[in-house]
Amino acid sequence: MSVAYVSKARVPPTRAKALPLQLLAGGPTTPPDESLPRGTDYREGSLDLFLKWPGIRPLVVEATSVLRKIFGTEVQFALERFDDPEATEPTTQLYLLVRAPMDLQQAMALFRQFDEQWWIENVQRAQGRLVIDLEPV
Repeated sequence: MSVAYVSKARVPPTRAKALPLQLLAGGPTTPPDESLPRGTDYREGSLDLFLKWPGIRPLVVEATSVLRKIFGTEVQFALERFDDPEATEPTTQLYLLVRAPMDLQQAMALFRQFDEQWWIENVQRAQGRLVIDLEPV
């Protein structure tokens, strides 16, 4: 039989902001940090991963800025965590999904422009952890 010991040490109060109810419930939300991309849908598990990988954060912020210049201000984004169940070693990636309210052919042409102008030069910064792709609207 094991016995759990509880420490009665006084824990100093923290000054952290309360998290939004949607974040606590695991649903999509905008994170409390204003420096993160606005209008991004953070799907289940993606925000934790996004914050866990500090090198990904500035890359996503920069990518969304470039994508807005190419696609226009109506473009929306979603971050989604992907765990590959078929990988021989645990593989987790973060997907930045570009949701452009336009014809698919036009969106694909603009996405190729993004690839050529910015992503090809910056993909190595992602270290295999970030995939940027179109998501049909």
